Amino acid sequence: NADQDILRTTAIPGLLANIVLNKSNRAENIRLFEVGNVFIQTDSSTPLPNEKTQISGVLTGTRMGMGWTHQQEPVDFYEVKGVVESVFQALGIVCEFRRTEDIPFLHPGESAAVYADGDTIGVLGKLHPDVVDAFHIDEDRIYLFELFLEQIVAHSSLERTFRSLPRFPAVHRDLAVV
Repeated sequence: NADQDILRTTAIPGLLANIVLNKSNRAENIRLFEVGNVFIQTDSSTPLPNEKTQISGVLTGTRMGMGWTHQQEPVDFYEVKGVVESVFQALGIVCEFRRTEDIPFLHPGESAAVYADGDTIGVLGKLHPDVVDAFHIDEDRIYLFELFLEQIVAHSSLERTFRSLPRFPAVHRDLAVV
């Protein structure tokens, strides 16, 4: 494939192509992620870029599927932020979100960089309208994240402490008198 004959610097175009494909098959609420290698030139003195593993994801549509118990609310910035926070909480990472306008493929008003102990471990936000137009996507509310796996592993704490089972477990009874 001609689109895959170069070293990619982000996994986002592949995820957006999958959104286009899913939308053409009438999928509305789309949640996709990919773990893959990207190549980033960090030092101009070396001819080869650094290979890094990233976790990238996209969300579009509504927060929940169809149902009569809740309203259809579109995905927003706080939804993607909550996804990232949930992952970091499970890994024991205390993260901080700082507003940023430096990421060209993200909307400047709805984007943030993710930090842990002062290190940048990812970015998230709304896809820039110019990128949406370039991919010919008829949905304007596409949110995404890119997380750097190496930094996540360095800051994660998977130590768990053992808690014994209660000696007298709770008893729940349902009593019906007719």
